[in-house]
Amino acid sequence: MKRTITGLRIRERRRELGLKQVDLAKRVGISPAYLNHIERNRRTIGGGLLVKIGRELDLSLEQLDGSAERRLHNVLVDLATDPDLGKGQVDQTSVDEFIARFPGWARLAVSAYRGLRGAKAESDRLRDRLAHDPALAEAVHAMLTEITTLRSIAEILDTTQDIEPDRQRRFQNILHDQSRQLSQTGSSLAAYFDEAVEDRRHVSAESDAEEIFYRHRTEAMTAIRKSAATLHKALSGDGRDLEDALLRTLPGLSQRPNIRDFYTLARGERIDAMLTHLLTYREPPEFSVLIDDIVDRDDAHGDVAGIAVRLREILRRTVADEIRMPLDRFAVMGEGCDWDIDTLARACDDDSGLACRRLSLAVLSGGIAAAHVEIDLSGAVLHRGGSLDLLGRIRDIECPLWPVHEAGPDRAAPVVKSVRLSDGEFRVAIAVGQRRSPRANMIVMSPETAEKTVYKAMRGAAATDVGPSCRLCAHIGCRWRREEAIVYR
Repeated sequence: MKRTITGLRIRERRRELGLKQVDLAKRVGISPAYLNHIERNRRTIGGGLLVKIGRELDLSLEQLDGSAERRLHNVLVDLATDPDLGKGQVDQTSVDEFIARFPGWARLAVSAYRGLRGAKAESDRLRDRLAHDPALAEAVHAMLTEITTLRSIAEILDTTQDIEPDRQRRFQNILHDQSRQLSQTGSSLAAYFDEAVEDRRHVSAESDAEEIFYRHRTEAMTAIRKSAATLHKALSGDGRDLEDALLRTLPGLSQRPNIRDFYTLARGERIDAMLTHLLTYREPPEFSVLIDDIVDRDDAHGDVAGIAVRLREILRRTVADEIRMPLDRFAVMGEGCDWDIDTLARACDDDSGLACRRLSLAVLSGGIAAAHVEIDLSGAVLHRGGSLDLLGRIRDIECPLWPVHEAGPDRAAPVVKSVRLSDGEFRVAIAVGQRRSPRANMIVMSPETAEKTVYKAMRGAAATDVGPSCRLCAHIGCRWRREEAIVYR
């Protein structure tokens, strides 16, 4: 979906507030003619100007840039092209009209399709587990064997008229023993599935929380900045060094850390670890109110308690980042170095993770739009942030062709690639290792955004086809494919 909705939203909101084009243009520092072109979708609009207009019109970035409509559009296109539902029966060009005319029905259709996809994914996971999980295969085999034994003995007792008492007792003992064994096998199997469900629920809660934070990041950042300013003033308002202030504060907590453990870390990592510990046991009062508010307004389903826990972790992480590197200052530095990740990491105490997390939110301070993914060296995704729509609605990145899998702690320079997602969209991905850590970070941006950065040469470069995993990747001709896909483009 192209960003045709932005200009319309600006014009409708301006008229609703009774503002003239001349007045709004003056407030945001542009000419009335330029604003007129924006409202008629004849000019693109940068992140900084979009934020300014949003402030004047009391609209969030998500309301202005059409992120919600794009997410609806993407899922409805998936629905229209799903081979299990009859590929080709729906005119894809009518998707935008459907969203515009019947937004409620569009959201309902998306909700129903997500439920269907979740059920199908669960079915596929169970099928794979039965085929490849030795523990599960052994338990199912044992259960089938026990059921067969019970059935055979029951058939003997039922069809044989004259059974000697000793033999009858022996059969009954076998029935008792096999029934007990079957009960134990069934209980262990149920516990096994319960554990698997909990694991999936944890992953789902993380993904849902990241999406909710993304949708409400504008208002969340207001609370985050307030909390960070209050805590920073309390710690070092008298000019005291932040690290020294933390070392004096932490011993007074109910859960005191072992201070000596922090000295195995570099200074930036040490301050980060101490801030995280402090925020865990001395949480800003705004957090609970903010979490309850955005979870309620987002109408979150599923593991709501797990979503709240993960949101709390995201808020702590972002407050600590805001104290270490305020977003407004970071955005100014980013503009000054054309968003070179190496330069920004050096300014962040050589912490590439901090630099990537800040860059992913820089659009809220007039910077560029980008998404961030952090993984460990096993390939497991630890965190996603920023403009998640740039990732094509995926969380797992098992595909080894993503540049983040090439970026380790010993990699001197960033790994930069042009990539093509399963839906055909192009992105520029920049991956960097985390010094002295088994983690790596990746920034993903659109080719248009990359033109505003030091990575502008990547626009038009040969692209590498990437996806979430082989089973969910639509690049059918990939020579690195390990297993057949269950999706088609």
